[in-house]
Amino acid sequence: MLKIIIMLLEEYLKFRNESLSKFGRRANLSRSSVCKIISGDRFPSPYSMNLIEIATEGQVRANDFMKQYQEKMRGEQQR
Repeated sequence: MLKIIIMLLEEYLKFRNESLSKFGRRANLSRSSVCKIISGDRFPSPYSMNLIEIATEGQVRANDFMKQYQEKMRGEQQR
């Protein structure tokens, strides 16, 4: 059985004890962009997803954002 591990960006930052600002600098994203992505107010562009994947050394991947988005959409449909 294949087990897929999804790491959300928020979990990654907590695990590394890294601030939004510091991560934003490393990923070449603004603190505001990182905050909006984490809160779900903004879905990251393919370019931003790539920057995040590189900055996290593959621990947070584009597919992780898609899974998070799908779960959010399911929740909205059930309302």
